[in-house]
Amino acid sequence: MDRLFRSELLRALDEGTPFAMGILSRVKGSSPQKLGAKALFFRDGRIVGTMGGGCLEAEVRERARHSLVTGVPVRFELLLDHDFGWDDGLICGGKVEVLVLPHAPGASELWRKLAAREEAVNWGVGGDFEITGFNPGAPKGGEWLYQENVLPPVVLWLGGAGHVSQAVARQAALLDFAVTVFDDRPALANSSLFPPECSLRVGPWEDLLAESIPPRTVFGLVLTRGHNHDALVLSRWIRQP
Repeated sequence: MDRLFRSELLRALDEGTPFAMGILSRVKGSSPQKLGAKALFFRDGRIVGTMGGGCLEAEVRERARHSLVTGVPVRFELLLDHDFGWDDGLICGGKVEVLVLPHAPGASELWRKLAAREEAVNWGVGGDFEITGFNPGAPKGGEWLYQENVLPPVVLWLGGAGHVSQAVARQAALLDFAVTVFDDRPALANSSLFPPECSLRVGPWEDLLAESIPPRTVFGLVLTRGHNHDALVLSRWIRQP
């Protein structure tokens, strides 16, 4: 789930807006999207996310529209060959299975946990279309239509908010790192220079370096305005457990 998908999902839940969630639950061969691709389909025709576009997405959209009316979840397969290409000709050639879940808003607690991205979450869709969490270490019971293991993002700490840090932060955000920037200069460590996904810490270095590293995978990049500050940041971060 990218940031836009998460924010629109939470908005729909908060506002009580009905939607159906489409999930690419199985993929064999070539397809326009990967396993686990998701999209939200709304009654007004809006789509957030993508199932791959083209004929595939048009088919899922039509099924989602019908499912929102009936309230019945759907599981179906599509062979992405010339026959399915309508007037657009040959497409990918693979085979996909799609789930359409009009009852997805009922799993609000699970979606909020996934959107928070603070912990590992194991969830799936059971054979009866129930959306639920599961214990990956437990024996598999019954049929699962889809399973997914979601890990929190890798953390990237940037010591310094100069032009190099700004460029790195933009690329890291695109790669789905959870970026936090530290600097004692409010003119540089401000939201106008960094992507909205980035967290900014501004204050005296002694206070900034007292922050504990979160208990998950963390990378640190030291790029302050000079060697003295580099050495200060490195000396503190390298001693963190």
